[in-house]
Amino acid sequence: MTDDKKTELPKWYKDTRKKEISASGNLIFTLLRLLDLPLQYHLLSSGLGSNIVRRLGGAPISQALTTPATAIGLPPYQSLVWSLAVGAAAKQIYWCLFVCDNAFEPTFSTTVAAYNTVLNTLNTLLSLWSISSNYPARAATWTELFTSAPNKSTVPLGVGLYVLGLFVEWYCEVQRKRFKQDPANKGKLYTGGLFGLARNINYGGYTIWRVGYSIICAGLPWGVGVGMFLFGDFAARAVPYLETHLKEKVSAARVGGRVSPLLIETAVWSDIRGGQARGALCADSRDLLASKMDYRRNSLYNLALCSIREVIAESTCTNMKQDAFCSGSRTRSSRPVNERWLLGVQSRVIGQ
Repeated sequence: MTDDKKTELPKWYKDTRKKEISASGNLIFTLLRLLDLPLQYHLLSSGLGSNIVRRLGGAPISQALTTPATAIGLPPYQSLVWSLAVGAAAKQIYWCLFVCDNAFEPTFSTTVAAYNTVLNTLNTLLSLWSISSNYPARAATWTELFTSAPNKSTVPLGVGLYVLGLFVEWYCEVQRKRFKQDPANKGKLYTGGLFGLARNINYGGYTIWRVGYSIICAGLPWGVGVGMFLFGDFAARAVPYLETHLKEKVSAARVGGRVSPLLIETAVWSDIRGGQARGALCADSRDLLASKMDYRRNSLYNLALCSIREVIAESTCTNMKQDAFCSGSRTRSSRPVNERWLLGVQSRVIGQ
């Protein structure tokens, strides 16, 4: 099986990358995310959630009749759990209405909304199960919620992760939206702001706040399990799809004054698969990349470029061990040729 076949994009994914607004899809997503809030509230307040736990063979948490209620009519712990659903819905609705510029068709928007409702419902039910719940053991007050065992460490940790993750996911998308709104950036890959820390920082933000949500509802083991599930899903499905999409769409032109590391990786591995042995690429990598990208930030890509070339082609970069970037192993006269060759590989790889 070829690498291209492994990363072939399914039709439904290609449809979601189209630059258009689906009013019906956005409306359905917004309504479904709003409807999730009364559902979670009903599970927490009416006894329905506890009955479901009991029917599944579990023992629900015991709530004293003297438990003080907050302004929304729930004890502090249940109020915290419900507020997590509120924050998630608010962030996702904002993204749908003010940030998203890809096609969000009704079928896909319904699937995404249902997926989040399932995760929220699972967390709500676990928060009502006596074995997993972080419900205060002595008194259902805000002080006890954050200071009493066993939740004196897990609840603050969960809240911190939830707030951090929600902010990271929201703010990185806002930054990228501003970048895309500039006509001069059309077709360019955004590598600034929070996306300068990680290419898929939005996925990381989602994972972090989901882990925090889960820790608050059911403790650290459940939070770790959710984090592993989301990481595996993103690594096996979402990220490979996105990488393939970017390789097909992003040009090899300068990206915010820099060459995208993604295109460098693509060029290198395409060259290796093609069986070409061009030691000159390694020799000129420092000079070429330093002029088109943040040298300090992307030095690892440059180093990897030389290392791969040495292993695969037994490069003529004789000074590699003394100088990781092989800056002195080629003459200045050969650089324009190799520069054109690298850009040619990039153009060939992304189908230009």
